[in-house]
Amino acid sequence: MRAVRIGSLSWLFLALLWCGGGRLAAQDESEEAEAAPIPPFTSYVVDQARLLSGRERASLEKRLSRFAKSKGSQVAVLIVPTTRPESAESYGIRVVEEWKLGRKGIDDGVLLLVVTDEHVVRLEIGYGLEGTITDAEAKRIIEERILPFFKKGRFFSGISVGLDAILAKISGEPLPPLKGAPRAVAKPAGSPDPTALLGGLFVLVLVVGSLFGPLLGAALAGGIGLLVGWTLVGGFWMGLLVGLLSAAVAFLFGGSLRGRSWPVFWRDGPEFPGFGGWGGFGGAAGGFRGGEGGQFGGGGASGRW
Repeated sequence: MRAVRIGSLSWLFLALLWCGGGRLAAQDESEEAEAAPIPPFTSYVVDQARLLSGRERASLEKRLSRFAKSKGSQVAVLIVPTTRPESAESYGIRVVEEWKLGRKGIDDGVLLLVVTDEHVVRLEIGYGLEGTITDAEAKRIIEERILPFFKKGRFFSGISVGLDAILAKISGEPLPPLKGAPRAVAKPAGSPDPTALLGGLFVLVLVVGSLFGPLLGAALAGGIGLLVGWTLVGGFWMGLLVGLLSAAVAFLFGGSLRGRSWPVFWRDGPEFPGFGGWGGFGGAAGGFRGGEGGQFGGGGASGRW
């Protein structure tokens, strides 16, 4: 009788243990399912909260893309509405583990995380930069550079000034150069920048076409293009090609700008579909490489506004 009772108690204990384990497993799965999602790493600025305007986001993306191409280090900005139910710190670690910011073996990635609903700013620093941007330095950047602007509602300014400090710190670090990066060749002092000349020519052609009409504007633009092309390249045929293209642009597009509100159109530089503003064509997307295997160990700091 006693043996039967002990056996029954044993089965009851096992049943309770099984039910308890199942409940804990279900709870773990539920908590994992409720974790804040991590957006894909599609650009150097991912704004899930729509905190920035399109122009502001593009400006930051272009800047971070250029820095990644010149220095090799990857600095990214992620803006999300919330990280609930987890803290910004644990969410930030999950993000950098998935995005893998920075170069493999160099670990020179930085994540600037902004959580709008909880009013939290977090910096995650890659292993390779922990000696350059220490926890204390990361805290200083947040408290002294970013939060004063955030408290006034000037989010773009806060992010931009914070990035100034971060990029300056990384620039002073003797990190390995990019693999396959061409060696910089010094330009003679006072030599013209071909990109700037062509950009200026494009704008001038549109202005000439809009002021003088399609026919006269095309003739004048062609002459200007011939001169600029000949001077820039040093060959008549290339100059002639630039002149013909200038004439075609003035004829086709110059006239369509007549009557537009020039002060509005030229504010911050002209913009056309598929091109950036003043500062180069193509925007930041062309320099995006995705994560490159950088590792993080929890270094960084947080702050609230």
